[in-house]
Amino acid sequence: MLTSVWEDFQDARINAEQEANALVNVFRLAVALPDSQRSEIQEAARAYAQVTIAEEWSAMTREEVSPRGAEGVERLWRAATQIEVSRPSEQAVLQQVLAELAKMTEHRRIRQLQSQFRLPGILWLVLIFGGVVTVANSCLIGVEDARLHVLYIVSLTCLVALVLVGIAQIDRPFHGTVRVAPESFEMALATFDGADGK
Repeated sequence: MLTSVWEDFQDARINAEQEANALVNVFRLAVALPDSQRSEIQEAARAYAQVTIAEEWSAMTREEVSPRGAEGVERLWRAATQIEVSRPSEQAVLQQVLAELAKMTEHRRIRQLQSQFRLPGILWLVLIFGGVVTVANSCLIGVEDARLHVLYIVSLTCLVALVLVGIAQIDRPFHGTVRVAPESFEMALATFDGADGK
């Protein structure tokens, strides 16, 4: 179970990175579009990253969805679908922008679902009951040295407790002390700032 929740945690981190990467791709592809349309898409991408860091991450810890994050996605889609292109090269870029925007939107939805997922209560019941039974069974093992027996039981109890605490900490990837941070979106903003400085 610990391995399973760790893999889910890693999946949540990778999904957030893929969402941010798609946003960076939209920002970079916009360079090949006409000036006014380029600036609208780049401003919308920057605003989305800022809202994601400032509002969406904290909303996810409360198992909520930020309305401003949804507005940011809508602004990006509006900007992209209203682009008028005149050259075939611009049309190709527009298609890539729309494809990256679709990927970003998909990863955002997955991130929202991941922020609300938790192990069902029945699995927690099985884990806790299984830990108690395991420790109780170790008490029945006959060891001649009482100190060694106590050490074995205490060690096993600590191990079971640590595993349960570990599962509880990483069960919800956007909650608690061990959680997915918005680092990928912070890096996206840094990329945007670097592109502006050139």
